[in-house]
Amino acid sequence: MDFVSEPFMQCAMTGIPIRDSDDGIYDDGEWISWAYINRQIAIQEGELVEEDFREEYSPEMQWLLMEVEHDEANGIIPSPKWGRVGEIYVAKRFGVILSREHAQGHDGRLGNDLVEIKTLTPLKHRPVVRVKRKGNFSILAVVRVNEDHEFDALLVRRDRLPMAGEGDYLYIDWNTLCGLAEPIE
Repeated sequence: MDFVSEPFMQCAMTGIPIRDSDDGIYDDGEWISWAYINRQIAIQEGELVEEDFREEYSPEMQWLLMEVEHDEANGIIPSPKWGRVGEIYVAKRFGVILSREHAQGHDGRLGNDLVEIKTLTPLKHRPVVRVKRKGNFSILAVVRVNEDHEFDALLVRRDRLPMAGEGDYLYIDWNTLCGLAEPIE
């Protein structure tokens, strides 16, 4: 089979796109991604519990998490899909209505407030987010994901952020954000 001649390849088990023959194997008329195969091996060897992709995650979130694993197993570190994972989580947890992808200045709305969403990935060495000081948002949502894909998130009103200082960006760590967060109705 000539791989290049296929217009779009995806894993038959997960739907993860397969960009080239290094991303999976072709067997019995189907492509199977290495991310899926490695996950099944980890489950069989007791390194991973099958319920890791919890039922509370939407099919889109499960698919994105598998794509993240696939990207990172193939050296794309961190996966650019972590941002979308954080956005979907914030939408479900807080009821944020997401903007169309790649909207300028904010990622969604919560009532009349514009929400900027940042995601701290499991591979991040220091739990620090970078926020544009001149960004177009009134609420900052920060999602923190640990190595077991357990999520935590908080909302901080912009007027509680220490926006004074030099440079175009504010760098702020998770612990400081926890102290600034308050319930938002």
